[in-house]
Amino acid sequence: MFTCVMVLILSRSAVAQFDLEILDPDSNVITGSTYTVYGMPNTSTLGTTVRSENVGSSDLTIGIKRYENGVQVGTHNFFGCMGAVDAGDHPLLFDGFSPHQILAEDMYSFGVYHQPNGLAGVSCYLFVWYDFNNPLDSVWANICFDTQSVGVNEHTPLVTCEVYPNPSQGPLNLAITLDGSVSEPRLTVYDGQGRLVWEKALMSKKEKVVINEGELNSGLYMYQIVGNDRTYHADRFMIAD
Repeated sequence: MFTCVMVLILSRSAVAQFDLEILDPDSNVITGSTYTVYGMPNTSTLGTTVRSENVGSSDLTIGIKRYENGVQVGTHNFFGCMGAVDAGDHPLLFDGFSPHQILAEDMYSFGVYHQPNGLAGVSCYLFVWYDFNNPLDSVWANICFDTQSVGVNEHTPLVTCEVYPNPSQGPLNLAITLDGSVSEPRLTVYDGQGRLVWEKALMSKKEKVVINEGELNSGLYMYQIVGNDRTYHADRFMIAD
């Protein structure tokens, strides 16, 4: 049985992107990468603790979003002190306790849980921590639960993507490099409500994708590069007026 974890812990670290680092239970930095938890399909509940550490000298007020990425239908998931939800029913969830204040050099922790319900496969959840006063400032980590493989927890990115210009007032460019092990890759773009608004199949290991002016309305978007029923890379971009 898992206990709801939602605490502040005093800690110190080095300077990070917008002064927030994401850590796994072993205090490894997983900001901007994937962390995988392995288990068996008949396990009642798989879980891990994710920690967000304010490594700056100023207090931060943050919000948290959870996106489903390649989640198996028939499974359940929840995070923090929220109740379990059916896969697919809530592709985007906001933390019900937002906004959170993290004091300088403090840490905020919560649990991420997955219930496989006897199904073998991989389910991933993308978490985004953003500055409540400036949502474009954000960091992310992709948390996956694998009930079909035997291995150790890992966070090895196989995809890179450079987005420019960001923010963009015209065409937006994405320069994508893929590892050869990524099959049937595609780029997906979601709006702030978690709705899929743009998608493109990726045909080569190195590809430049252009989203032309007028294809997306102004606003903040989350993009993901997916393949093999998992998410390999995710980040955000801004379309400006």
